[in-house]
Amino acid sequence: TAALREQTEKKAEALRRSARLTAGLTARKNTLAEKRRLIDEAYNQSLDALCALDDGEWSALVSRLIVGNCPPGETVLRVPAADAARYRSAPTGGKTLLEQLSDALTEKHGVPCFLRLDSAPAFFRGGVRILGQKSDVDASFEALLDELRETGEQEIAAFLFREAEYEPAGHSL
Repeated sequence: TAALREQTEKKAEALRRSARLTAGLTARKNTLAEKRRLIDEAYNQSLDALCALDDGEWSALVSRLIVGNCPPGETVLRVPAADAARYRSAPTGGKTLLEQLSDALTEKHGVPCFLRLDSAPAFFRGGVRILGQKSDVDASFEALLDELRETGEQEIAAFLFREAEYEPAGHSL
């Protein structure tokens, strides 16, 4: 009977230990899921903010993306339908954004450059996809944020959750 009682107590202790471990793992899983949700929300808010830029800020951003990534010659830009008018509009008596960007590319590359909008609208919310003759560049806001997320998610999580134990080399948050 003493041996049976000892064996029962060992089994009970093993069950309690297992229950504590399971509870701890469940709590950690739930905490990680909530952190993931908050990070997703931060990225979604960033995308919303990029898509809501005023005309001047938007124009400056897409101009940097296009001039920085377009090859020389003729290039097609695939843009969201909601942004197409921004590329085609011109201040009174001025050039359209497409014309201004073509001029900037001609100056940059030293050869005539011409941009035109693709007839098919993009299926992303903001930014541009540059359709080159040899390769394409996805400079959609979604792709840019995804790239940022892949390269900096640990730093972003540390910043959002102020995890003192994580400080990347060379960075101080």
